Amino acid sequence: MAVASLTALAQTTEPYRPECDHDHIESLVGGVAMSLGVERVVAPTMTCLLKLWREEQSGTTRQYESVAFLTIMEQNPQFFFSAMADERKVFREWLGELEGTFVWPLDPPCPLETRRKQLIAMLERTYVGPGAPTMLKNAVAKKLATIRCRQIK
Repeated sequence: MAVASLTALAQTTEPYRPECDHDHIESLVGGVAMSLGVERVVAPTMTCLLKLWREEQSGTTRQYESVAFLTIMEQNPQFFFSAMADERKVFREWLGELEGTFVWPLDPPCPLETRRKQLIAMLERTYVGPGAPTMLKNAVAKKLATIRCRQIK
């Protein structure tokens, strides 16, 4: 049912309007992943996530938003880094908190370590455009290369 809904969404001319609140972050991430990074889904989702990030001052949901940013980065890196080039403050905050996205509260092994390595490999072979997007991409790749999954219990 959800696949049929997203397939229909990709074929319609109606603008995609995600439900933009912290309680729907999982469906935002799922929508991006199921759309395979189609810009008409990614763009409004990224706008929503940027808004949620700016509104969240205490950091309680930022880990979820960070995972959502990683999903957009993975599905449509060109759009992600282009959007982040216009949101330098959010980008700096997110990059500074990125290590917290790779915390695993369950028994080893940590599957997030595999994801971290996959993201690095994806970034190494992805061209995102000249200037700021490439600088931001390189900063994320460097950060991902220096962090490891933290196991907590």
